[in-house]
Amino acid sequence: MGIGSFNLLSYSGPLGKKLDYYSLHVKLFSRPYPKGVYTSDTGPMERGYGVWVIDTLPEELADRIKPFFN
Repeated sequence: MGIGSFNLLSYSGPLGKKLDYYSLHVKLFSRPYPKGVYTSDTGPMERGYGVWVIDTLPEELADRIKPFFN
């Protein structure tokens, strides 16, 4: 099927609050097997929660590539 793994996300009610009811919601989506020079255009946080996770600061990247433009 070409599926390497799955991501499972769950949404529940707020912690520490007593509610009369709350629906539990679950999202399940597949991830492909990595092939060659593989990069996914989205990560699990982006696909599941709509939150973009950037682990490199733009200033840090600029410092690293600056020598190539001199």
